[in-house]
Amino acid sequence: MACNLCLLAAMKTFRRIKIVCFILLSTLISCSTSKHADKNNAEKGNSSLSIEQIQKLAENKAFTITTDWAYPLGIRSINLIGNPNFIKFKNDSVIGFLPYFGTVHMAANYGGDGGISFEGIPEQYEVIPQKDGKEVKVKFEINNKMENFQVVVNLFKNSTANVSVNSAYRNSISYSGDFKESEEDKK
Repeated sequence: MACNLCLLAAMKTFRRIKIVCFILLSTLISCSTSKHADKNNAEKGNSSLSIEQIQKLAENKAFTITTDWAYPLGIRSINLIGNPNFIKFKNDSVIGFLPYFGTVHMAANYGGDGGISFEGIPEQYEVIPQKDGKEVKVKFEINNKMENFQVVVNLFKNSTANVSVNSAYRNSISYSGDFKESEEDKK
């Protein structure tokens, strides 16, 4: 009985550590992207969006994110250019596929392609303009057949985005890339 209590306490502590690491990694990536925002904007020729425009895209779920870099927990950053990956918001649904690099903590047969994939209507979808006026944060949860993902997206004025994904069965991972208005919504 005492062993079970020790195991339960250790699992709770591990989960807390995982959440703290997830938050720290998200913050570091957010700071990095905003620091290099002007350089990326000039290189890619992106026009600057207003916070109101970004907030409207987020509230209408009318944008697509493509990532260029993955930042797995405890591993070097990985260039994703040439690898298919996206998160597409359309109407009330979100469809996403992101390659995953890291440890999976699940004994059952995982199946699939090893990436993070989901499709459906997100739960607890929140759009939060940040007080600094430089970004809009989007938070939501979504399930696939095997697990539940907590996703945090930071959308910046220069059309760059950071995505952090947390799951009970995997180490946290973050991504950086670009976002744009969905093609269907431009018409």
